[in-house]
Amino acid sequence: MAENQVQNPPAEKVITLSASLLEPFQGHPFRVASGEEMEQLKESIREYGILSPLLVRPRGDGRYEIVSGHRRKAACEVLGITELPVLVRDMTDDEAVILMVDSNIQREHILPSEKAFAYKMKMEAVKHQGKTMVEATCGQLGHKSRDSLSQTESGRTVQRYIRLTHLISSILQMVDEYQIAFNPAVEISYLTEEHQRMLKEEMDACQATPSLTQSRTLKQMSKEGTLTREYLHHLLTEEKPNQRQKFFLNQEDVQRYFPKHYTTQQMQQVILHLLHTWQHKRGYRIQKADSLFVGTVFLVGIAMSAHRQKVHGRHRDDTRRFGRQIKFLVFFLVVECHTHFLRFWDAALRSASQVMRVNSTAMVGSSTSSITKESLAPS
Repeated sequence: MAENQVQNPPAEKVITLSASLLEPFQGHPFRVASGEEMEQLKESIREYGILSPLLVRPRGDGRYEIVSGHRRKAACEVLGITELPVLVRDMTDDEAVILMVDSNIQREHILPSEKAFAYKMKMEAVKHQGKTMVEATCGQLGHKSRDSLSQTESGRTVQRYIRLTHLISSILQMVDEYQIAFNPAVEISYLTEEHQRMLKEEMDACQATPSLTQSRTLKQMSKEGTLTREYLHHLLTEEKPNQRQKFFLNQEDVQRYFPKHYTTQQMQQVILHLLHTWQHKRGYRIQKADSLFVGTVFLVGIAMSAHRQKVHGRHRDDTRRFGRQIKFLVFFLVVECHTHFLRFWDAALRSASQVMRVNSTAMVGSSTSSITKESLAPS
């Protein structure tokens, strides 16, 4: 009876391992970047510990490969934590790749290059598992691949992301830095490596990037073998339709004026409100200057009238009229000054109220999300 019993695999257990025994996933496409999210993760770990254990798989040499938890491990290294809770699970290479991609692809901030190589790795893993990924004739992703690779993006979009892996590294970096838009970058990926290098040199020289229409033209010319450096220079130096100069603010330059827990959206709201308030106050100053100018002209006119009355010996009635004009002018200036003071005070109160609301929202969001931030954070 004992010989015929089925041996069940051992149940997964959470154990504690030294951080020195954990290796990063081979070919991990997602960067472990410092920034606001990493600071929030470190703060959560410092206060509550690691709420969600790392997922690892044994390598066979006494060491373990991290499948999910790279950011948590990096945060613990900074905090000086050397013992980490991990969930050990046996899995094949393909299973590990699929799980690694799925646990990271839903990050809030992810670079186009990260998503491109992640989708490519998952596609190859699913192909190895025997699923139909590519149609034999045209190389387009099939319906099964769309369901397997992404639950949120279409197969067409996934395929276009994978095309970015054909870009040379310097152009792909421009895509990550949003110097080149996604759709033109996909078209540029069809250029040969030699033509891509030529294009990068001309983009640096001309300080310009091709539009979507221009990128499609380059794609066709590269395919036909007619693309030249001279044409690239001509194309990049011609003015594009509806071309407008763009204005950007470096987030690192702006971040130092805000609390660390402020999100990008909260900073944008405060900046726009302060600009609106500044414009409002500037408009009042212009209106006040116009009012004072009118009052000054009026006063000069009265002074000239008084001078003529003195020269020509006007009657006492004219003198009384002059006195009434002076009183009216004084009353006019007092009303104007009082009105501008009330408007300025109203704008100041509304500005302070807006800042207090943003601060209150940020404090509530920070306190409610800090508890679960680390446990929900992908690797």
